[in-house]
Amino acid sequence: MKRLVILGAQDLAQQIAHLAIETNSYEVVGFLDDFLPKDTRQGGIPVLGKINQVEELYALGIFDVLLMGIGYQHMAFRAECFNRWYPLIPFGKIVHPSCIVDSSAQLSDGTILFSGCILDQHVFIGKNCLLYNGCILSHNCHVGDHAVLSPGVKVAGFSALGKSNHLGIGTLVSDHVTTFEHVRTGAGAVIVKSLQESGLYTGIPAKLRP
Repeated sequence: MKRLVILGAQDLAQQIAHLAIETNSYEVVGFLDDFLPKDTRQGGIPVLGKINQVEELYALGIFDVLLMGIGYQHMAFRAECFNRWYPLIPFGKIVHPSCIVDSSAQLSDGTILFSGCILDQHVFIGKNCLLYNGCILSHNCHVGDHAVLSPGVKVAGFSALGKSNHLGIGTLVSDHVTTFEHVRTGAGAVIVKSLQESGLYTGIPAKLRP
C-alpha cells in the first residue's frame, strides 16, 4: 500500500486522513503543517514537519504520494502548493466507494470525492479538486483545477467551472453555463447564466456582491 502525506493538519486534512484509512486507499504516515510543532499528533497521526519540507521528506523515502488538506479558506495557497510540487511529486486520488462514477468520467491527479458523489457521462475533474458529500455533476461537465465543491452542489450538463472555484453548500448550476476563475458562491446560490468575473456570488439567481 502506498504511503500518504497530507499537506495541512487541520479539520480538512484530518477528514481526508480518515477517508484514506476508511477506504483502505493509503497508509497515512503524517501531516505537514506550518502552524503545529513537529511530532504533534492529530487524530493519532503525527505532524512530520513544515510544508516546505515536502521535497526533503520525499527524497528520504518517507512517503509515496501527497494530497491537499488545505481548504477553501486558503484557495490561493492551495493552488500554489499543488503547482509548486506537481508533477515533481506524485499526488494521489481518493474516491469513496459510495460514489457513482461513470466509466467515461476523468479524474485528474489530486482528486478527492467524499461519499455519495455522482459523476455522469464524460465529466472531467481537473487537478487538485475536492468534492464534498453528495455532489452531482451531470453529463459533459468540466471542473477546473483546484476547485472545491461543498456538500450538495449540483451542476447540470455541458457546464464548465473555472479554476479555483469554491461553490458553497447546495449551489445549483444550470446547464450550458461557464464560470470565471476564482468564483465563490454563497449557500444555496443558483447560477443560471455564465459568470464573467471573479468574486462572491449569492442569491437566486446568483449575483456578484459588491
